[in-house]
Amino acid sequence: MEKSVTVFSIASEWRKFLKAGGLVTVVYGMLGLLDLVLGVLTIPVHQAASTSAALQAVNSNTLVWEGFSTVGVLVDVLNLVVFVALYFTLRQVSQGAPALALVTTIASSTVDLAINVPLNLGLVGLGRSYAAGGSDVEKAAYLATAELTLNATQVGGEIAGLLFGIAVIFVSYAMLESHAFGSGAVYTGMLSGIAWLAYAIPIPAVGIFFLLLASLCFCIWALLTGRRLYVLCSKRSTAS
Repeated sequence: MEKSVTVFSIASEWRKFLKAGGLVTVVYGMLGLLDLVLGVLTIPVHQAASTSAALQAVNSNTLVWEGFSTVGVLVDVLNLVVFVALYFTLRQVSQGAPALALVTTIASSTVDLAINVPLNLGLVGLGRSYAAGGSDVEKAAYLATAELTLNATQVGGEIAGLLFGIAVIFVSYAMLESHAFGSGAVYTGMLSGIAWLAYAIPIPAVGIFFLLLASLCFCIWALLTGRRLYVLCSKRSTAS
């Protein structure tokens, strides 16, 4: 328990910030669950037999697709807040792991916000244009653009997932070293990180399973970690 006491004493000057970070992490976990549900509803787009079928699926589920992308933006932004809070909580216990987790998280969120979100939202416009009809040349152009977009989002998602998996494993290791977080949060985080890495394997049938597993485990991790961080920062330091 000695390292746990160290966390309390070091975090005291950041207590209000880290306590707020705990609440943000809980909200983050809830938003993640919402994003997971919306993500499940978008699976028909990714498993469509053709690009035209994918565009039709996007066009028939526009609100779901836009909601998935919008919630994804909020998750990416809160993701940075969560990992900054964990960095300041854990940096004195394990200096390297929290820093690496923060760096890879920033890289993952950057890829998602710069590539995946804009391209996913762009599919909505392509779906509407394709459904509106037009000449064969125009439809062919829409299909070609949509195919490139879907391929790009697939690659971007795998890169972001790979980076995020590394981040979750590093921060979970630091949490384990701190002895301040429960084993449930630590090992759920480890499982989530491994699943994110497995998602990066370019095998669609396997990838979607690991994506769902990684997302679910990470949401549970966020809820457990946020609650524990809030409790830690609500207590007075017991260090002598």
